[in-house]
Amino acid sequence: MTSPRFTRRALTVVCLMSSVPAALRAQRPTPCTLVPQPTTRLTLDSLPGFGQVVFLGGGVLFKCPSRSITMRGDSAERYADHDQLVGNAVYDEPRFHVTSDFLTYLPADEKVVAAGNVHATLPSGSTLVGPVAEYQRPVPKLRPHERMIANSRPTISIVQKDSLGRPTPPTGVVANFVYMDGDSLIYASGQVVITRPEISATADSAFIDQGRETMRLMRTPRLKGTKDRPFTLTGDVIDLFSRNRKLQRVLANANAVAVSDSMTLKSDTIDLRIRNDLLDHAYAWGAKSRARAVSPSQNLLADSLDVAMPSQRVQLVRALRNALAEGKPDTIRFRAE
Repeated sequence: MTSPRFTRRALTVVCLMSSVPAALRAQRPTPCTLVPQPTTRLTLDSLPGFGQVVFLGGGVLFKCPSRSITMRGDSAERYADHDQLVGNAVYDEPRFHVTSDFLTYLPADEKVVAAGNVHATLPSGSTLVGPVAEYQRPVPKLRPHERMIANSRPTISIVQKDSLGRPTPPTGVVANFVYMDGDSLIYASGQVVITRPEISATADSAFIDQGRETMRLMRTPRLKGTKDRPFTLTGDVIDLFSRNRKLQRVLANANAVAVSDSMTLKSDTIDLRIRNDLLDHAYAWGAKSRARAVSPSQNLLADSLDVAMPSQRVQLVRALRNALAEGKPDTIRFRAE
């Protein structure tokens, strides 16, 4: 049976939220509704520059039916234009879930700012962990997709599925700053580190398009193949192309260098083809510099090179235009054209 004391407290909360904060609701578009809990405590005060502020403690629950939003926290502060939750803050809606130490919801801007031990989950299951993040809800005629902005080196785990809907190993992204447009476009800058099952990469900035299965690494990028026969690739810009979530092609432009256990390629441009996570073919050409292939026993120079290397073992090298080969012949065949 409910005690008279709790009944009076609950009535007091409801009355205060329906009478005194009426001015607040007039200034805020369709505010969230406080759902009084047995332990909820409420006080009202006026702060210079903020007007009337409602302070809530003892555990708070807000619901926003028009937005399908639910918010919880140990305590909260209700201002004229936003709500602040403090301690074990939780924000839930159909397309986004986040927990943090502090959370601010700005309904007019449709923004959520989480700070302190932020753990966010997007519709695809991708997650973000970091010290601070801002989530912007989709708004007609303003932003068609949700957006998320995070700094202070958040860690993102991108969940992906193949063409049959089966989950594939996630891609990890760590950077000083990350901007996500929808659940598929990711912009990262500042000491970017990207990890996939078959590669690891570093760069100053990166752009990932999950829908098109492409990735661009910019400013001192470095790519490493991490499977049975590792290789490295550097250049001014590196582009990666996947199909059905499997890496198919890597293109390095300007000052490109590819190093494997059997050969080193240098040229303006290097185009690597991947099969079963291993190098299968390599093309090198240049406008400013010629293509060079160096192995323990050979040195090959030409305008362009075509290297067949199934399972990452060099079998055939074609040198095109003005070719020069040096070294002792062995099992590798050279063809100058």
